[in-house]
Amino acid sequence: MACNGGGGFALGLLVGGVIGAAAGLLLAPKPGAETRSELMEMGETWRTRADSMAADVRSRGMQELTDVSQRVGPAVDSLKARGASTVAVARSRIVSSADGAQPAPEVDGAAMEVDGATPPETDGAAPESVPEPKAPETA
Repeated sequence: MACNGGGGFALGLLVGGVIGAAAGLLLAPKPGAETRSELMEMGETWRTRADSMAADVRSRGMQELTDVSQRVGPAVDSLKARGASTVAVARSRIVSSADGAQPAPEVDGAAMEVDGATPPETDGAAPESVPEPKAPETA
C-alpha cells in the first residue's frame, strides 16, 4: 500500500470542517441578521489569520532566498567567468577559420598540442585529389 504523506486526507478534513461549520451556522435556528453578523466576524478573523500567516511565510521565504543566493552566488560568478573565457576562445576560432587559418586548440588561453604537434597552417586551398583505384581486368 502506497503512502502519500496524508496530504490529501488533511486537506479533505480541513475543507470538510469548513463546509460543516458553514452549514451548521446557516441551518441553526437563529435570525438571519444574527447569523450574517457572526459569519462576517468569523470571516474577518480568518482573514486576519491568513494575512499574518502569509506575511510570516513571505518573510521566511525571503530569508531562505537570501541564504541560497549567498551560498550559490560565488559558484554562479565562477561559471560566468569560465563561460566568458570559453566564448572568447570560440569567437577567436570562428574569426580565424573565416580568415582561412586553422588555429591550435586552446585551453585556458594557451595553445594546446594535438598528438605532439600543432596543426599545420593551411592557405585555404583545396586538398589534393586522390585517384580512385581501378577495377581489376578480367580475361
